[in-house]
Amino acid sequence: GTAFFANVGLGTLMAFCSALLVFLFARAASGSGIPEVKTILNGFVMPDVVSLRTLLVKIPGLALSVAAGMSLGKEGPLVHVAVCWAQLFSGIFPQFSNEAKRRELFSAAAAAGV
Repeated sequence: GTAFFANVGLGTLMAFCSALLVFLFARAASGSGIPEVKTILNGFVMPDVVSLRTLLVKIPGLALSVAAGMSLGKEGPLVHVAVCWAQLFSGIFPQFSNEAKRRELFSAAAAAGV
């Protein structure tokens, strides 16, 4: 009896913490991220979706959600995380300053995320 309620309570607490992180710090980290990545690959500029802030909220939020026992697919969030990393690295390397080259990098990151 007690172990069950402790398990449910801990899972609920972790899911709440995950939702609170996203709500307070980076709402762009919510959901799988696939629709946003597709929108970016089609040419729209959405800097908040692939920012460092989004990455730093998405990773612990995803870990807390999975640890809470929520049924989540891993492909969508990993594609979003990979494209966030690609955005960070595109700022470091000058050959990705061109928007077309950056989109190619995002495409490769999305494929690697799957």
